[in-house]
Amino acid sequence: MKEKYDILWKGMLERVFDDFLRFVFPDADQRFDMRKGFTYLDKELAMLYPNPEEGADTRFVDKLVQVYALDGKEKFLLVHLEVQGNYDKTFTTRMFKYFYRVYDYYNQRPVLPVAVFSGEGGKWMGNRFHLEEDGMSLTYTFKTLDIADYTEKELRASDNSFAGVMLVAKRLAVSGGDRPKKEEDKKEWDEKLLEQKSIFGGTFGCQRVREVKD
Repeated sequence: MKEKYDILWKGMLERVFDDFLRFVFPDADQRFDMRKGFTYLDKELAMLYPNPEEGADTRFVDKLVQVYALDGKEKFLLVHLEVQGNYDKTFTTRMFKYFYRVYDYYNQRPVLPVAVFSGEGGKWMGNRFHLEEDGMSLTYTFKTLDIADYTEKELRASDNSFAGVMLVAKRLAVSGGDRPKKEEDKKEWDEKLLEQKSIFGGTFGCQRVREVKD
């Protein structure tokens, strides 16, 4: 089950990355040059962060993606996916480590971090890393996207392909991997999980990507 769940995220994220941007950033088409495509820097990210401090039951799918703004400037989108979504008290610290290592390695180019939670643990992990000691203060905040915030009904209604990936992941997380009982649900399950053909295309402005407020 874990292997199939990882394959879903790893395989589909690159296939639908333009719609992932549209899901996270409602104004993505005004911010990014989709025509220039994307460069996936997974090997570089693994080199920068070779040994994540992860628990035995925690699984990650991390992506470092080079994108282009419409003004021609390069940006790096750091996508950190909590595939299983278990609670991890070190999560925000790890997100900060990813950020400063990428930021330093690529000579202070902009880094846009996004954490996607696929389980209940996302409710408690938060999106802020904070240090304060003897006059020193540092706060790092990042966007988060929680599958639990979306209903199956609204994901079905969207014509955004990443919404379809979210729908499948949501069903897998809720069901624990059990297949649907009704024949029509089984057919839809297989189509979305194995092919994702019927839901590609379109745009969907996501308004529930969270940012920490002061």
